[in-house]
Amino acid sequence: VNAAADEIKDFFKEYFYDCTLNEIYYAGDEECNKEKQYRSEKEYEYMVLLSSFYVGKHFDGTLGTDCTYNDYKWLLYRKEGGDWVHFDQGYC
Repeated sequence: VNAAADEIKDFFKEYFYDCTLNEIYYAGDEECNKEKQYRSEKEYEYMVLLSSFYVGKHFDGTLGTDCTYNDYKWLLYRKEGGDWVHFDQGYC
């Protein structure tokens, strides 16, 4: 979980400027298993993390500004023993 969270923190730092990550946490085994059922690539492990973050007034993107997002989903995958790769996020 820590390695997956580190991947998201790095992504967040690079692309979510003028935003503050408040917390990031494991969504649970049930959520991860559901994600695997949706995917055709069954040889991968899937991780689902949830987060809370504040979007500043100067963020220039598709998110609303000057507000907090809760339960924002981050999806990752990896081959067994490999590095986690972030592939999607949002309220999906």
